[in-house]
Amino acid sequence: MKPKISLKALMIGFGLFFVFLLYSFPYSNFRGHIFKKIYEATGVYLVADEIYPSFFGWPGIGIKKVSVTMPMGSTSFDLGCEKLLFRVGLAGIFPPVPSVSMSLKRLKEGGDLYVNLGDGNPVKTADWEATDVSLGQLLEESSRIEGLLNSEGSLEYHTTDFSQSSGFANLNIEKLKTMSKLIEMSSSYSFLIPSLTLGSVKGKVAIKNGIAEISQLQFGESDSDVQGTISGNIRLGKTIEQSQLQIVVKMQIANRILQDPQSATFVSFLDSYRTSTPGDYAMKWVASISDFTAAGLSLRALPQKITTP
Repeated sequence: MKPKISLKALMIGFGLFFVFLLYSFPYSNFRGHIFKKIYEATGVYLVADEIYPSFFGWPGIGIKKVSVTMPMGSTSFDLGCEKLLFRVGLAGIFPPVPSVSMSLKRLKEGGDLYVNLGDGNPVKTADWEATDVSLGQLLEESSRIEGLLNSEGSLEYHTTDFSQSSGFANLNIEKLKTMSKLIEMSSSYSFLIPSLTLGSVKGKVAIKNGIAEISQLQFGESDSDVQGTISGNIRLGKTIEQSQLQIVVKMQIANRILQDPQSATFVSFLDSYRTSTPGDYAMKWVASISDFTAAGLSLRALPQKITTP
C-alpha cells in the first residue's frame, strides 16, 4: 500500500525546494547579463564580484564590494561601496510609474546613500537621503571639496513644463572646505578664489507654486574663513534655462583672508560689494539660468551691489 502524501506536506516540500533554488542559484554566473540589463534600462554601470537576491520590500538584488558609475545630467560620478541593494518597483500607482532604487551602504570614502528614481511621462521623480557622505566622492576632481553631507529631499520634475515641478531639500554639511579655483570672467580678466574653510552649511529649499524658495541657508561659523547667509527664490520657467533668480548673499570675510597675498584678486573683485562695515559684503543676483549657461558669460550673471540707506 502506497503511503499517502498530504497536500500540506507537498506544499511545504515545494516551498522548501523553491527557497533552496532561490538561494543556491548561481546568480554570479549571470552578473554580466544582469548588469548589462541594468545599464540599458537606467544608465547605471555596475562592476562587482558577488550578487544575491533580496526579498525585503520590492524584489531586487544585493551586490557586495561594488563600483557604481551613476549618470548626473551631462556628466557622471563614480562610487564604491561595501554593499548595494538595487530594486525595481513603482513610484506611483495612478498612473503606474516604474522606478529603480539604490541603497549604497558604507561608501568607499564614507557614508550611506539612498536614491530612488521614477521614470514617468511627463513627470520624473527623485528621492534621496544621504548620511555622513564624504562630499569629495560626489564631485569631479576639478571641483573637489571636502565635507560631510547629510541631506534628504524629494523632487517631481515636469519635463514639458518645468514651472509645475515641486519638491523640497534639507541640507546639512559639516567640516566644509573648498579648494582654490580660477574664475575666468573674460579673456582679459580673471580672479582666483582661494581655498576656504567654511565649517558648516545648513539650509532648506521648498519648491511649490512655480517658486523655489531658499530659507534658513547659513554658511560658515565665527572662526571660518567666510560666513554669511543666502536668501531669495528662483521663479521657475517653462524650461530650466528660462527660470529667474532673485538671490541675495551677505557674508563676512576673515582678516586672514583679506590680508593673504594669494587672495588679492579675490578681495579686489569683492571690493565692489563692500558695505560700511569692514570685511562685510552684500550682493544680489537678478538673472536667468540661461545667463549662466550661455556660451559667453552674460553681464547679467554678475552680482549687483546692494545699496543700503
